[in-house]
Amino acid sequence: MRHPDNFPVGSFSHSLQEMCRLKYDYSAEEPINYVSRFSLTDDDIPHLLEIARWRGWELILDAYWDAPVHAWHALSQLTPTRAVPGMLDLLNRLNWQYVDPFSNHFYDPLLNVARRSAEQALETGDSSLDMIPLLLDALKEKERHSTARSALSTVLRPLTSDYPKRRFNHYHSEYIQILLDDLKELRIGCRDWYAEVVCELSFMEGATPDTIALLEKACREGYAEPWRYWDNDGMIELAGFDYENDAELLALHEKSNKVSAIFHEFEECENTFPKQAVLDAREIRDWIIPNLIEVIHNETAHARFGVPSNDHTILFAVHLLAEFQAKEALPTILASLSLPCEDIWDCLYGDGYTESMPGILAHIIGDEPDFYDQRLRDPQVPEALQCTLVRALQYLVAREVIAEETYSVWLGEYLEIALRAEKKELVSELVCEISHTGKPEYIPIVREAFEKDLVLEGLIALEDVERDLNSRQSSIMERLYASRDFSDTVAELGSWAWFTEKPRSYSPPPIPMLPPLFDTESHDAVMKLPTGKTVGRNEPCPCESGKKYKMCCGKGYC
Repeated sequence: MRHPDNFPVGSFSHSLQEMCRLKYDYSAEEPINYVSRFSLTDDDIPHLLEIARWRGWELILDAYWDAPVHAWHALSQLTPTRAVPGMLDLLNRLNWQYVDPFSNHFYDPLLNVARRSAEQALETGDSSLDMIPLLLDALKEKERHSTARSALSTVLRPLTSDYPKRRFNHYHSEYIQILLDDLKELRIGCRDWYAEVVCELSFMEGATPDTIALLEKACREGYAEPWRYWDNDGMIELAGFDYENDAELLALHEKSNKVSAIFHEFEECENTFPKQAVLDAREIRDWIIPNLIEVIHNETAHARFGVPSNDHTILFAVHLLAEFQAKEALPTILASLSLPCEDIWDCLYGDGYTESMPGILAHIIGDEPDFYDQRLRDPQVPEALQCTLVRALQYLVAREVIAEETYSVWLGEYLEIALRAEKKELVSELVCEISHTGKPEYIPIVREAFEKDLVLEGLIALEDVERDLNSRQSSIMERLYASRDFSDTVAELGSWAWFTEKPRSYSPPPIPMLPPLFDTESHDAVMKLPTGKTVGRNEPCPCESGKKYKMCCGKGYC
């Protein structure tokens, strides 16, 4: 996984370093006056944003553990028009598995700075100082992580309705309309956000019959859970539901509990395949599909900012969606494969990007060659998605949906388009696939790709491609992808070495002796192998970690 560099406290001013080392008093009723105590100015905002983003990215040294909390509070005390945009951008970059958006220490600073900006606008008559419209616009952004939108809603609720004397109540109708417009869509992949919307609207005074109908529809269709809104003293009235006597709601509650248990197993599994959780997911197929899509949606929102996934849940999500042939998941999966290749690999699917995603995509799309052809001829389609579609096409050849000869012709046409667009990753992928066609007429265009330096260095040699093409023997049908079956998640994932083998120590053979594995003079460990020696992807890693090479030094983790 890709992480930021080490905590760069040494690059900050003396006063900021002092703030970073300060322990935060979580019992204090009022926050520190950071502006006066540490002589902060608006020029410190970029550094404060850099400090605040570390919460949840990696383990910070104990000496600086509270630095992100200090930075987040300090931002709220500076000029709102300069601080709020950065704080809103930071919402997209936080890893919500580590940040509690409903903690007072998280949403109070954003609430306070937005309130202060609105008060300044009222006092001066300058509406440009008011940051509440900026928060409302951010709430409308549907690509934001569901938890980030929930955090914004938590901030906007008191600003637009509960604030004393309702000084900013003119924003309340706009806030409610945003929630209602979202609830009308009921987009798959935003279940947590809809739960927040239903919770907010359920307390709205004078709800119209149309609003009540939207609330009921969201709950009945599984986009929100009415039982979340019962407190310790009894039931909170929600759209007239009789929770204790409604058999349908009780059944939905049971399914929801099962979903939570399944995801817990997916998150906690390590070196053990959670077979029972997969079998349980099959029993509630239609109910769990929106939850699986939401996992991909939220992880993609994180990956856009380089925040890596922290467990295997997304791996199980895409495999189960392929098994279920859930076409409704296709837009979300395509969006995840539209990121830069390194983000897909580092933050989302890891090895699964190249080994599983082509087959998963082919299984969900089905036998629709036009779907592939249109997107591979369109230079505007993201490069990473096109690379995956090229590999996925092999499944259609294996199922004889596309003739092998047609596939070979298409590859040549796609390569011409990719060369004009100068897409290096795609050109490299196509050159590798063309090398299996055994067609010497492709040698000139392959040479052109190498001459233009559009083939990734070290991936394949020109002489090897020319030798394979001159052989006039096709090896397309012998490709690994053609033999994969994604209709059974247990059979597909259950055989992975990650789940079937326990970590074990590795004793290298006495002959030949391996040279030192790492360059101890360098901060970063560098794998060194004997000349001419290679390590198979599924072989034990020579670093003696007990992991497979592909899961260790093969990924640069060592």
